[in-house]
Amino acid sequence: MFKTKPLQILITIFPLILLFLVSGYFASTSFERYQNNVKLENRLGNAYLLQEYENVVLRDVLCNFMMSENTNEILKICKKREEITKNVLKQIQDADETLLPWEKNISLIKRNVSKYSPNDFAKLLGRDTVVSSVTQYLDKMKLNTDSLEDKALLKLYMNLSDITYATELENFLVTYYITKKTSVSTENMIFWDKIIEASYLPDIEKLDNIPSIKTKLLEIIQNNALHTIFSQIDDMRITILSGAMKQSNKNIDWIIVLTKKQKILNQLKLVVGEEINKRILEDKENALWMFLLYISFMLVSLFSLWYVYMQKKKESKENDELINVLQKINTLSSYNNKVEVVHANQEKKDIYKHIENSFLELQEKEKQAKNDASVKSDFLATLSHEIRTPLNGIIGFSKLLKELGATVEQEEFLSLIEGSSHNLIAIVNDILDLSKINADKMKIENATLDLFDTIEATVATFTQQAHQKDIELGLYIDPFLSYYFLGDSTKLSQIMTNLIGNAIKFTDEYGKVNVFVQCVHDSEDEAQIKFAVNDNGIGLSEEQIKNIFNAFSQATVGTSKKYGGTGLGLAISSKMVKLMGGELKVESRINNGSTFFFTLTLKKDKENVFKTYPKFSNVKVGLALPVKSIKRQLDSNLETYVRHLGAEFKIYYYEDLFESFKIIELPDIMIFDHHYARLSGELEQCSSIDCKSILLTDSTLRSRINPDTHQFTDIIFMPVTLRKTIRILRSMIESPKKETVRTNKLDNIDSFEGLDVLIADDNMINRKLIKIIMEKLGLTVTLVENGEEAFHQYQEHKFDIIFMDIEMPIMNGIEATHKIIEFERKNGLSHVPVVALTANVSVGDKDHYMNEGMDDYATKPLDIDMLKSIISKHCTE
Repeated sequence: MFKTKPLQILITIFPLILLFLVSGYFASTSFERYQNNVKLENRLGNAYLLQEYENVVLRDVLCNFMMSENTNEILKICKKREEITKNVLKQIQDADETLLPWEKNISLIKRNVSKYSPNDFAKLLGRDTVVSSVTQYLDKMKLNTDSLEDKALLKLYMNLSDITYATELENFLVTYYITKKTSVSTENMIFWDKIIEASYLPDIEKLDNIPSIKTKLLEIIQNNALHTIFSQIDDMRITILSGAMKQSNKNIDWIIVLTKKQKILNQLKLVVGEEINKRILEDKENALWMFLLYISFMLVSLFSLWYVYMQKKKESKENDELINVLQKINTLSSYNNKVEVVHANQEKKDIYKHIENSFLELQEKEKQAKNDASVKSDFLATLSHEIRTPLNGIIGFSKLLKELGATVEQEEFLSLIEGSSHNLIAIVNDILDLSKINADKMKIENATLDLFDTIEATVATFTQQAHQKDIELGLYIDPFLSYYFLGDSTKLSQIMTNLIGNAIKFTDEYGKVNVFVQCVHDSEDEAQIKFAVNDNGIGLSEEQIKNIFNAFSQATVGTSKKYGGTGLGLAISSKMVKLMGGELKVESRINNGSTFFFTLTLKKDKENVFKTYPKFSNVKVGLALPVKSIKRQLDSNLETYVRHLGAEFKIYYYEDLFESFKIIELPDIMIFDHHYARLSGELEQCSSIDCKSILLTDSTLRSRINPDTHQFTDIIFMPVTLRKTIRILRSMIESPKKETVRTNKLDNIDSFEGLDVLIADDNMINRKLIKIIMEKLGLTVTLVENGEEAFHQYQEHKFDIIFMDIEMPIMNGIEATHKIIEFERKNGLSHVPVVALTANVSVGDKDHYMNEGMDDYATKPLDIDMLKSIISKHCTE
């Protein structure tokens, strides 16, 4: 199958060999260039050391001649310079053996001190030329470069080195003759002329061949007024050489001027040296990268040659493996044109055609599987509706029976029927959600999301359940978070509902469950938010954590039997979090609780701007606790909220408030927890405190509060949130509204007498149930069985509101709604609100019905408060 001709091998191998040879040549030249730059960099460093040594030797020799003055100041300076000379000499000796001859040449002046005096400077130096050792060293090293600009820079660097050296020589002579106050010798007059000639600066304006530093050099010259310094030096020379030195009062200024010149020359030399080093470094790096690149090409070519060799060697083995693969594909596929024999010279296109056909068939099977999944999802949705319909009737009539009056035993049985029905509905909803996720039908909404309201409302639904088990349920939402984001509040609430419900379910009595919503990162347009639910329940092992997010999976079989449930909640939540761009994770240990958490990045809704929180900077808040050993997350949350709103916070203990004889300063508001005041007389004691008092309670303890004897400023239901904290602090400036006890008794509900309602539902039990509820609310009810009858009734009678079931025979609710809206449009009639009445609870159903023209959405089983809210909303008149 992979039989290769000699020409094909040659075409493959020859370019690889050519690539190897060419890459080797360029790798060699690049490495040579790299080494040359390393050498140049080293030689320039040596030149800098030579220049420094040349200068310190001159100064050291000058000190030896000045020792005759024998002043403490001169002795101190000379001793310091001698140390500097030794240090520089050691650096030269350690640096490079090529420097040793030049070091000896420079040191010659020290050996000539005993033979010659400064009056014959040329003999003292051992030479009559004014050329620095740097220039001589670099010339001998023959440092070449291909760039004209680099050559000009090197030449300029050597020129500046000579000028620097000449300036140092002139400084030597000036210092000597000023100090000795003697006339300049004839020999030094001649040599001075050479120094003057060598110390002139080249015309920087004409350095057009090195524009990279021309501007910098001119800037240094202009900033330091170098021309003025040169003029002063010329005056100094005339004064000294004319013999008028003794009459001048500015002798010391001459040395200062030369020192200034030397500093400026060093600056110029430093700029040129840095530019040269920069170019050397860049060229060295480029050469190194080119070397590595060509070495890589060589390695690639070698590897390719080896690969071609190995491919050829394994050709027969690959044929056998491909035949084996084809056999496996034939086993998976029902494709009948199987390859019976594969020969070594068989065309590859025939084999690939067979594989292509096999995969096309497998793709068709995949599409069929997706279609089957979609049909299954639709079937489950229909099944869900059909199951929920009778369950809605069971739940509704159970409620009615309880309201009509029942014995304790009957009421218990009815509660069991109602609870079992709700559990069954929850299971059906989970299965429906899972099927929609698996069928890729679940969509993420991107609407306005009130983060605080969504989380607080979700947690509030579990307060009764938590309080019944005496579980400490806490909620902390980062007060620095924005209120409004863009996201899917329904899914977020469903995820948190599953996590909180599980935490309460698997936490024993008197346990703790805490919900955290914290900002991880905040920017102008979005925020990264971490959602976490923590409990101290039964926990999970590492093995259990691996499977916890799988559908129909629970920790153990015993867990399912003891706590109930299908194991779908976490699987659904995990997939929803993934759809929203996050990942649901868990940290847990057996018998040590669990923390389920995920992080979402939500964009901020800038159209809804939240007003800043009120500030209560002058309010002092106290929290009363019975003992000092209490440490609760609830109290930490409360303290954080209070301090965030600008108020002061302090903890007080019962022994100080009620048992101590000392007078303590009370805060403006004292907060008590009902959990610590359950005994007789404790509430009276707490409410009698001499400041405003707030009581934190729950639904199970609320009935123990007697408004006549327990005179609290306000009563707040747990858990405490930021909004409830604002309400507590506002009690300082306004009287809080009294809590009203809600009731579900039909006898106490609002009346909507005078309103006519049309109800369309194909289920007789549902019609009867909703008719009873609506009539209890005072409405006049008309019942129909399908959408067609609903449309005819609408044409013949005037209704204030219509409740329309969705799944009905003959004409469904959506079709009937379309007909009603079209009839209103043609006849110029005012619109009658149409409310979708359905057992479907899939995410996105509400938006779908609203887009079809319906005005609202009511789910079965019907809730009286929900019905009252809908009717009040659409029938305000």
